[in-house]
Amino acid sequence: MSLVDEAVMIFAEAYDKRTGKLSQDLISRLEKGLDVWKEDRSRYILVTGGVHHPFENRVITHDMKDWLAKHDVPEKIIYVADGSYDTWTNFTDAASIIQARKWKRIFLVSNLGHIKRIRLVVKILRLSDYWMRDIDFVERTSAYLNKQDIKHEIVSWLLFFLGLFPSVKKFIYTRIFPEYRHLRVC
Repeated sequence: MSLVDEAVMIFAEAYDKRTGKLSQDLISRLEKGLDVWKEDRSRYILVTGGVHHPFENRVITHDMKDWLAKHDVPEKIIYVADGSYDTWTNFTDAASIIQARKWKRIFLVSNLGHIKRIRLVVKILRLSDYWMRDIDFVERTSAYLNKQDIKHEIVSWLLFFLGLFPSVKKFIYTRIFPEYRHLRVC
């Protein structure tokens, strides 16, 4: 497999609610993605996630791109998919980039809890979408789940399964868990 066929896909995490800065988990993901890019010499990096900043009008994937650029990754090899709001739409939003670039091997970088949801999405997409069948997905875990992530993981799994139905997803984000609207990542 040539380097042209490879990419590192780093999944976004919410901003730190108190400071409005990149969370420690997201920095850990970015560091792992940077390591994978350097070690495995993948040619491209794709950052995905539509998390909006709690205090300013910007999206987290652009801050992720800036962080990578500050760590010597050329901006021309960083692709941004910033229209997603959960694990499922991370892939559907990134699909056009993946298809256009004809990537065949993608290193998936996230935390342990998120990787489990990602595995399920990859499995479903391989069954339903022809373009996913011949892509080799390689998992890279950035950080392990800690106690404070338990509530987020429970809510994320609930939103993930119920969110497969668009009308249910809208109801969940507007009525049941309005405090999770700022996360926009499941």
